Amino acid sequence: MQESLKSSTNFIFYYIIQFLGAMNDNVFKNALVMLITFKSFEILNFSASLLVPLAGGLFIFPFFLFSSLAGEIADQHPRHLLIKRVKLFEFLVMGLGTLGIFLESLGILFIALFMMGLQSTLFGPLKYGSLPSLVSSRKLVFANAIVSAGTFIAILIGTILGGALSSLQSYKETISATILFMALLGYLSSLFLGRFDSHKKNLKKVNFNVFSSTFHMMGKVFKLGEEKWMIIGMSWFWFVGSVLLTVVPLIVKEVLYGNTLVATIFLGLFTIGMGLGALTSDYFSKPQSEIGLVPISCLLMSLFFFDLSFCLSKGPQTMPFELMDIKLFYQFFMNWRVSFDLLGISFCGGLFMIPQMARLQEIAPSSHLSRLIAANNIFNALFMVAAALFVMFLSSFGYEVILLITGLFCLIASWIFYKRYSIFSIRLQMKWIAHLLYRIETSNFEKIPKEGKVIILSNHQSFADWLVLMGTLPRPIQFVIDWSYYYLKGLHFWLKQAKLIPIATRREKVEILEEAFRRIAHELEAGACLGIFPEGKLTRDGRINKFQPGILKVLKQTPCPVVLLKIDGLWGSILSHSEGKVFFKIPKTFRRRVYLNVLKVYDEGTFDLKEAQSIMRGNDGV
Repeated sequence: MQESLKSSTNFIFYYIIQFLGAMNDNVFKNALVMLITFKSFEILNFSASLLVPLAGGLFIFPFFLFSSLAGEIADQHPRHLLIKRVKLFEFLVMGLGTLGIFLESLGILFIALFMMGLQSTLFGPLKYGSLPSLVSSRKLVFANAIVSAGTFIAILIGTILGGALSSLQSYKETISATILFMALLGYLSSLFLGRFDSHKKNLKKVNFNVFSSTFHMMGKVFKLGEEKWMIIGMSWFWFVGSVLLTVVPLIVKEVLYGNTLVATIFLGLFTIGMGLGALTSDYFSKPQSEIGLVPISCLLMSLFFFDLSFCLSKGPQTMPFELMDIKLFYQFFMNWRVSFDLLGISFCGGLFMIPQMARLQEIAPSSHLSRLIAANNIFNALFMVAAALFVMFLSSFGYEVILLITGLFCLIASWIFYKRYSIFSIRLQMKWIAHLLYRIETSNFEKIPKEGKVIILSNHQSFADWLVLMGTLPRPIQFVIDWSYYYLKGLHFWLKQAKLIPIATRREKVEILEEAFRRIAHELEAGACLGIFPEGKLTRDGRINKFQPGILKVLKQTPCPVVLLKIDGLWGSILSHSEGKVFFKIPKTFRRRVYLNVLKVYDEGTFDLKEAQSIMRGNDGV
């Protein structure tokens, strides 16, 4: 009980520390952007359109340069002590920032911004690497969810607060007092942290050469498997998000002619959208992360970018006597549309990001967790710096051009991600359709192996069987399908994207049959979940047909576990052969209740065809 109380206390103070850190980052960053944009803070006579992306690049650059070092340190030393030191460093940096504000020295402020980026770089691996030690494994998903939600809230508060404070007459005093107070409170909270990790050293020594360690870690990422694509995907979003956050304050002032509060609301909309997208992603991802959301959300982002670019090209052509306040700003319909586009982009960003982060945490080896997070931070930083350079390079062409090209990039990226995750995206679409058309109940699904090669054997009641199974099973399934259906015009493209395997009899197409068995063996060896209807045809009377021996040949060439699964409820639907016809009959009920029951799981090498058929027929309740 004492251990449980200690763990809970540690988590509470950890949560306060990371919340205050995220909020303070955004108060300082957004206040600085507003001071550059609206208070005419300048250096070397550079324009705001150059200084704002430069500020973003300065904050991000430490993530690229020092993330590898931060990851190694986090895996080498007790994390509760490191958190204390990092929070003390934050307080010192905020003191430097206060000096820059009172001296109106953009040079000092940029140094403080760089140091704040360094502090965030050091804290990143500690933040995400500490959670497995602070909560039990069964609460890890929930802990990640509330930490992510808290981060979004902190970003929103910090974004609004930074913009609001910078618009006050006494902005110097209020900004300084706020950032110093939050840094001090964060440091004091860290003093209450007790030891929470076992701290087993798994590195011979820390490589303090940040250049060699950074490039070494980047090289290791390209040698990774699935983790590599998660890192690339999340980094791509931070390129898109950085472009948007960089140009939004400038667009508000120079194109839409809104005042500081309008710019703050726009930045707040971005954060709200991210939070809503994350919550929606969590809803779709039950009971597991839905990586299929990635290409879909990226495609939607591109459409919102295109519309936003169009809206800006049709914006007001003459500047009013003074910048518009909120009431006047939203008297124009186009400004509502711009706001909706911004909210849509960030909403899709939440859908895009969260499944990838969850998947990375699921597959990352715990012994290298901090370093993998650090590697992700390196690539995130690299893409964000690239975004700053991208905006600076295209700033002379107009913001609508920047947004249009970003939308085109998103469109290309969505196709790349779709090619990578097509089976996951199609499975997700089938999940939506299946649960829209049917009320599906499952039983014993926890017995299905979560990974590795496995065959699902199911009875065949209707043409909707594959839809229900694909949309309900906890992992993507590749069906073996009759070749005559596979090559139907209009369906072939999608069935190929779902990685279905066409098969024929030896009498029909011997070459298709041989290729089918070759592909079956290849996919199973790669760890696929394969779906087979062992009857070989749809039932005509609702009863279980005789199982065909083809499954034995499959298991002989590739031994693997077999799941025997029974479908009930689809016989009698318009897609079954009940009443002697398919489609051409009136549905007897809306959203039929369908039952999926795992009857038995055969371990590798134990499958018995006659027993499986007997079990299935023994549960024959149409």
